[in-house]
Amino acid sequence: MDRGGVESAATMALTTSGIRSRVPSDMIPAVNADPSESSRLGTIAGPPAGLLRRLRIEALGCYVVFGAGALIFEGFWGFLGLTCSALVVMIGHLWLERIVDRLLQPAPGISPWSLGIQVFVRLVAMGAALGVAIYVARFSPVSVILGFSVIVGAVMVEAVYSLVRPGAAE
Repeated sequence: MDRGGVESAATMALTTSGIRSRVPSDMIPAVNADPSESSRLGTIAGPPAGLLRRLRIEALGCYVVFGAGALIFEGFWGFLGLTCSALVVMIGHLWLERIVDRLLQPAPGISPWSLGIQVFVRLVAMGAALGVAIYVARFSPVSVILGFSVIVGAVMVEAVYSLVRPGAAE
Protein backbone atom coordinates (compact mmCIF):
# COMPACT_ATOMS: atom_id res chain seq x y z
CA MET A 1 0.00 0.00 0.00
CA ASP A 2 1.39 3.34 -1.04
CA ARG A 3 1.00 5.91 1.71
CA GLY A 4 2.15 8.85 -0.35
CA GLY A 5 3.10 11.78 1.87
CA VAL A 6 1.68 10.32 5.08
CA GLU A 7 5.00 8.93 6.28
CA SER A 8 6.90 12.16 5.66
CA ALA A 9 4.08 14.22 7.20
CA ALA A 10 4.09 12.03 10.31
CA THR A 11 7.87 12.23 10.58
CA MET A 12 7.71 16.00 10.18
CA ALA A 13 4.99 16.23 12.86
CA LEU A 14 7.13 14.15 15.21
CA THR A 15 10.20 16.30 14.66
CA THR A 16 8.35 19.63 14.92
CA SER A 17 6.69 18.61 18.18
CA GLY A 18 10.06 17.95 19.76
CA ILE A 19 9.93 14.16 19.67
CA ARG A 20 13.01 13.22 17.69
CA SER A 21 12.87 9.47 17.43
CA ARG A 22 12.85 6.96 14.65
CA VAL A 23 9.38 5.53 14.23
CA PRO A 24 9.02 2.38 12.13
CA SER A 25 6.90 2.99 9.04
CA ASP A 26 4.43 0.26 10.04
CA MET A 27 3.71 2.15 13.30
CA ILE A 28 2.65 5.34 11.50
CA PRO A 29 -1.11 5.28 10.88
CA ALA A 30 -2.28 5.73 7.34
CA VAL A 31 -4.68 8.63 7.82
CA ASN A 32 -6.37 8.69 4.44
CA ALA A 33 -4.99 5.56 2.78
CA ASP A 34 -8.40 4.15 1.77
CA PRO A 35 -11.06 6.80 1.09
CA SER A 36 -13.96 4.42 1.72
CA GLU A 37 -12.58 3.43 5.13
CA SER A 38 -11.84 7.02 6.16
CA SER A 39 -15.36 8.11 5.27
CA ARG A 40 -16.78 5.21 7.24
CA LEU A 41 -14.69 5.79 10.35
CA GLY A 42 -14.27 9.57 10.23
CA THR A 43 -11.05 11.29 9.38
CA ILE A 44 -8.54 13.07 11.53
CA ALA A 45 -10.54 16.25 10.92
CA GLY A 46 -13.31 14.93 13.18
CA PRO A 47 -16.71 13.31 12.96
CA PRO A 48 -19.13 14.12 10.17
CA ALA A 49 -21.06 17.37 10.61
CA GLY A 50 -24.35 15.47 10.40
CA LEU A 51 -23.46 13.47 13.51
CA LEU A 52 -22.91 16.59 15.62
CA ARG A 53 -26.13 18.10 14.31
CA ARG A 54 -28.05 14.91 15.17
CA LEU A 55 -26.48 14.86 18.65
CA ARG A 56 -27.64 18.42 19.29
CA ILE A 57 -31.16 17.62 18.12
CA GLU A 58 -31.24 14.44 20.22
CA ALA A 59 -29.97 16.38 23.26
CA LEU A 60 -32.81 18.84 22.77
CA GLY A 61 -35.24 15.92 22.53
CA CYS A 62 -33.85 14.43 25.75
CA TYR A 63 -34.24 17.82 27.41
CA VAL A 64 -37.91 17.96 26.37
CA VAL A 65 -38.58 14.43 27.66
CA PHE A 66 -36.66 14.96 30.91
CA GLY A 67 -38.26 18.41 31.31
CA ALA A 68 -41.76 16.99 31.00
CA GLY A 69 -40.94 14.39 33.65
CA ALA A 70 -39.37 16.96 35.94
CA LEU A 71 -42.33 19.29 35.52
CA ILE A 72 -44.78 16.51 36.34
CA PHE A 73 -42.91 14.93 39.26
CA GLU A 74 -40.83 17.79 40.69
CA GLY A 75 -42.88 20.87 39.78
CA PHE A 76 -41.68 24.20 38.43
CA TRP A 77 -38.51 24.35 40.56
CA GLY A 78 -37.47 20.90 39.40
CA PHE A 79 -38.00 21.97 35.79
CA LEU A 80 -35.99 25.15 36.40
CA GLY A 81 -33.12 23.12 37.93
CA LEU A 82 -33.16 20.77 34.95
CA THR A 83 -33.08 23.72 32.57
CA CYS A 84 -30.13 25.39 34.30
CA SER A 85 -28.05 22.22 34.46
CA ALA A 86 -28.95 21.26 30.87
CA LEU A 87 -27.71 24.65 29.69
CA VAL A 88 -24.49 24.20 31.62
CA VAL A 89 -23.87 20.75 30.17
CA MET A 90 -24.67 21.85 26.62
CA ILE A 91 -22.19 24.71 26.96
CA GLY A 92 -19.71 22.18 28.35
CA HIS A 93 -20.32 19.97 25.32
CA LEU A 94 -19.60 22.88 22.98
CA TRP A 95 -16.39 23.54 24.95
CA LEU A 96 -15.45 19.89 24.56
CA GLU A 97 -16.00 20.10 20.79
CA ARG A 98 -13.63 23.07 20.63
CA ILE A 99 -11.00 21.24 22.71
CA VAL A 100 -11.20 18.15 20.50
CA ASP A 101 -10.97 20.32 17.39
CA ARG A 102 -7.81 21.94 18.80
CA LEU A 103 -6.34 18.54 19.61
CA LEU A 104 -6.99 17.18 16.13
CA GLN A 105 -5.47 20.16 14.32
CA PRO A 106 -2.05 19.42 12.84
CA ALA A 107 -0.63 22.69 14.20
CA PRO A 108 2.57 22.21 16.21
CA GLY A 109 1.90 25.17 18.53
CA ILE A 110 -0.50 23.41 20.91
CA SER A 111 0.87 23.43 24.43
CA PRO A 112 -0.25 20.44 26.50
CA TRP A 113 -0.02 22.45 29.73
CA SER A 114 -2.27 25.28 28.55
CA LEU A 115 -4.76 22.82 27.11
CA GLY A 116 -4.73 20.81 30.35
CA ILE A 117 -5.29 23.92 32.43
CA GLN A 118 -8.19 24.98 30.20
CA VAL A 119 -9.83 21.57 30.53
CA PHE A 120 -9.33 21.57 34.30
CA VAL A 121 -10.78 25.08 34.71
CA ARG A 122 -13.80 24.18 32.59
CA LEU A 123 -14.47 21.03 34.60
CA VAL A 124 -14.15 22.97 37.86
CA ALA A 125 -16.61 25.54 36.49
CA MET A 126 -19.10 22.78 35.65
CA GLY A 127 -18.68 21.28 39.12
CA ALA A 128 -19.23 24.70 40.68
CA ALA A 129 -22.40 25.13 38.62
CA LEU A 130 -23.62 21.76 39.88
CA GLY A 131 -22.87 22.75 43.48
CA VAL A 132 -24.59 26.13 43.11
CA ALA A 133 -27.66 24.53 41.54
CA ILE A 134 -28.05 22.01 44.35
CA TYR A 135 -26.82 23.80 47.48
CA VAL A 136 -27.42 27.51 46.83
CA ALA A 137 -30.49 27.55 44.60
CA ARG A 138 -31.94 24.47 46.37
CA PHE A 139 -33.01 22.79 43.16
CA SER A 140 -33.92 19.13 43.33
CA PRO A 141 -30.76 17.01 42.93
CA VAL A 142 -32.67 14.55 40.75
CA SER A 143 -33.66 17.24 38.26
CA VAL A 144 -30.14 18.72 38.26
CA ILE A 145 -28.60 15.30 37.59
CA LEU A 146 -31.16 14.69 34.82
CA GLY A 147 -30.19 18.03 33.31
CA PHE A 148 -26.55 16.97 33.34
CA SER A 149 -27.57 13.75 31.57
CA VAL A 150 -29.06 15.24 28.41
CA ILE A 151 -25.85 14.71 26.41
CA VAL A 152 -25.51 11.16 27.73
CA GLY A 153 -29.10 10.51 26.70
CA ALA A 154 -28.40 11.95 23.27
CA VAL A 155 -25.36 9.70 22.84
CA MET A 156 -27.44 6.68 23.86
CA VAL A 157 -30.18 7.61 21.38
CA GLU A 158 -27.52 8.02 18.66
CA ALA A 159 -26.09 4.58 19.52
CA VAL A 160 -29.51 2.96 19.18
CA TYR A 161 -30.09 4.90 15.96
CA SER A 162 -26.79 3.65 14.56
CA LEU A 163 -27.65 0.05 15.49
CA VAL A 164 -31.11 0.19 13.98
CA ARG A 165 -29.97 1.94 10.79
CA PRO A 166 -26.44 0.73 9.95
CA GLY A 167 -26.04 3.25 7.12
CA ALA A 168 -26.88 6.17 9.45
CA ALA A 169 -23.35 6.45 10.90
CA GLU A 170 -21.91 7.32 7.48
